[in-house]
Amino acid sequence: MPEDVNVVPVSYLNVNTVEITTPEFYQPIPDETVLRLAGDQVRWIRLDKLLFEAKLASSKSEAARKIREGAVRVGDKRINPKVTSLVLEVPSEIVVSLGRKLCKVQIIL
Repeated sequence: MPEDVNVVPVSYLNVNTVEITTPEFYQPIPDETVLRLAGDQVRWIRLDKLLFEAKLASSKSEAARKIREGAVRVGDKRINPKVTSLVLEVPSEIVVSLGRKLCKVQIIL
């Protein structure tokens, strides 16, 4: 990862999954071990909202389209095009890339 990567703070309140009304496809970050953490440490994050808030996509609909195209990576993992949410520990810091755009996102409470 380049040293001059832009660091973007994002409030959890702007990217949280408020209510799950349909089956969600999710990706645990960094891996399945996050699912074993205490409930108040683990949060569901909408991936399209995260890309928009991190300024990697100009709109949530563009972000959703890029997700479906398979253009999103979190850390070294390519995100499955069916994924709509991430499950991760909050607060945390993750590297997110959309195509050639890259930034480090700090998810804060």
